[in-house]
Amino acid sequence: MDELKRQYAFSVVNVGQGSLQVFELGNGDCIIFDCNLKGAPEYVLRYLGRRKIKRIVLLVITGTDEDHADVDGLRMLAARYDIDLIWIPDFPKDTENWKAFKKVLAELANDGTVVEKPTAGDESDVGSVRLKALGPHPNDSDTSNNASLVVKLAVGQVGILVPGDCEDKRWESILKYFKKWLPSDVLVAPHHGSDHGCVEEVVKNVNPLYTVVSVGEDNKYGHPDKTAMATYRRLTRRQVFTTKDDGSILFELNDKGITNVVPDAGKDPEAVKEQAKQIAGALAGSTSIYIAPSGRPSTTPASGVPYRPTHFHGGDKADDPEEGERAGFSPEEIENQLADVEKAFEVVERITTQTAFELHPLLRTAFKENQIRAAFVVELRTVWNRAYRVLFIVPSWYPKTPPAAYCLDNIKGQYQVQHIYRRDWRICFDYSLKRDWKPKECTLSTAVGWAAMWLFCQEYLEKYSKWPAPVGKDEPPRMRSPHPWPPGRR
Repeated sequence: MDELKRQYAFSVVNVGQGSLQVFELGNGDCIIFDCNLKGAPEYVLRYLGRRKIKRIVLLVITGTDEDHADVDGLRMLAARYDIDLIWIPDFPKDTENWKAFKKVLAELANDGTVVEKPTAGDESDVGSVRLKALGPHPNDSDTSNNASLVVKLAVGQVGILVPGDCEDKRWESILKYFKKWLPSDVLVAPHHGSDHGCVEEVVKNVNPLYTVVSVGEDNKYGHPDKTAMATYRRLTRRQVFTTKDDGSILFELNDKGITNVVPDAGKDPEAVKEQAKQIAGALAGSTSIYIAPSGRPSTTPASGVPYRPTHFHGGDKADDPEEGERAGFSPEEIENQLADVEKAFEVVERITTQTAFELHPLLRTAFKENQIRAAFVVELRTVWNRAYRVLFIVPSWYPKTPPAAYCLDNIKGQYQVQHIYRRDWRICFDYSLKRDWKPKECTLSTAVGWAAMWLFCQEYLEKYSKWPAPVGKDEPPRMRSPHPWPPGRR
């Protein structure tokens, strides 16, 4: 195919309060800007699958903060796609997030991915696409925002400007040295629509047809700024979009110009959502439901991602009141949690990932080797002196998702509660409903406690065919029902 006749596409993906954009080269290859999957991991992976992405030829990380450089997002992308080249900003200060991110970068570099630190003025060609770094410049990279990679992408007569969290001071240098590179058809609004990133002279020089603000609903920063939005609307020639209102925005284009604009791109059809709910209801929680890249629900993982009810298409509502409960733990804090488990429970064995896979054959359907941060086996003994071994897997993106717990010994009880999958004896903490999983309250020790309580209930049900009675009371035998456990809980 003639490069100049090839069809391209550019997406500003709705990830809540974060950043991820995709430029498709038309042959399964793509360039991705940033890797925040925090708000909507299953939606992003499904979106990329539907767009038939096969390889990431370049991953541009515009900033070192977590809303652009998401460690778990990088791991998820690397687990699914080959990444040829990664650009990162050259910012000397190491936050905990950036330290963790660079560790994953080092792992990828060992596997053959090239990692580069472009600075202002550097250029690179990817097929017929030219990329030019307009920032950062060493003289004004005093903050993580101003150290952002500012990248102009050009293909034929079409230009796209992706400025990361670039703020006022950095724009002064760009206007001075790279003013002629600013004109673009699409502007991704800097710093999620913040007033600190919106400089009227810059927007005038960009002269965009379209401006897109990647922003989460009701976020704690107050983005986008009302004055900044007024500036974008006044100086954008056609339309201004925000991902919180318009979902993912897809621009279809060729070398001559933008041919089509699709708001709310990649949204799961309502029929697919309804079908997934029906399947989940019919199975009564006995297995996981996966949504394939095509959008079809299935009970087999294959290349799909787990289905769960969500506030917007594919991800949790950004910055909800409980988001503060999901703050990450440092590696040292996680090690302390593992030590707490060893102190609280008598028989605990830390094991390797390979040993974990050998202990539980179904584990490979849920995790790849590089997705496991720690694994340990706890022996839990019930009041009837029966011992069960439980395998706990701490995923790489813990605590954003809870630990997975697998019972290594078959449970013979006829009852099934919400916290276990019948087919593989996996104990499941229902974090999607924000009911059981609050990392600030439910650490690894309390997660093991959940497993112990579940085992006790199974033994009690097997022995007495009824639920454990409240203190001083008795209750009639209760048959298994589709309602959540404990009875009366909603």
